[in-house]
Amino acid sequence: MNSAPPSPAGCPSGRGGAAARTHAILLLTLALWGHAPAAATTQSCPTNTLTVPGATIVSALPAQYLSNTAECTIDFPAIFYPSGSASYNLVSGALSAQAFSSGTCGAQSRVTTHDVFTLMGPASTTPIAFTARFSGSASGGFAGMRVSLREGASNARDWIGLGTVTLDIAIIRSSGITFDLYLECGLEAASYGGGQGAAWLGFPDLPTGYWLESCQGFVAGSPVPVRPTTWGALKTIYR
Repeated sequence: MNSAPPSPAGCPSGRGGAAARTHAILLLTLALWGHAPAAATTQSCPTNTLTVPGATIVSALPAQYLSNTAECTIDFPAIFYPSGSASYNLVSGALSAQAFSSGTCGAQSRVTTHDVFTLMGPASTTPIAFTARFSGSASGGFAGMRVSLREGASNARDWIGLGTVTLDIAIIRSSGITFDLYLECGLEAASYGGGQGAAWLGFPDLPTGYWLESCQGFVAGSPVPVRPTTWGALKTIYR
């Protein structure tokens, strides 16, 4: 009895070999027609900057914190140590800064962020209008706080002072369209001064059924909830 010739090295024989060859031909055909599976890509979010006395970092993480104490010799040979901290959490839309001078050496702390938002919801014949709100609060002595809110290149409001503030800007977008928001929270302490401040982002008047999602994970608003429907109710409707 003659036996079947052996398969070439590296090539499976029998039913399994045929299946493997068919799979390879299919993959080649898909590649030639431009339908081969594409490699997964990850989109990075914009970067954010934190600056405190003597230190600065740039980060694309959704949350970051920086604290430092610097050496200051303005009135040498006296040496002073101003300090400060800055933080942000873009998932919750919160920024904060602290600055404390030392002797005659002032201190500055600042955090600036950039995030990309997308309006989600049903299509509409007209764009959707809503408000971006950045509310801040600061306390301390011989210190001033700066809060800034900007959408795009020029739709912006800012404020410098102590106490509380609310900054509103109007935004108009269609569903599925993105927009960029830039936030700033900073504190400057003069000689023998110090203070702390914080600010929070919100969207108080999103229409029902629309919501926002950002690159860094911020979410505002929610879709319209769907009421559970029983089979009996459906039969009544379509009877």
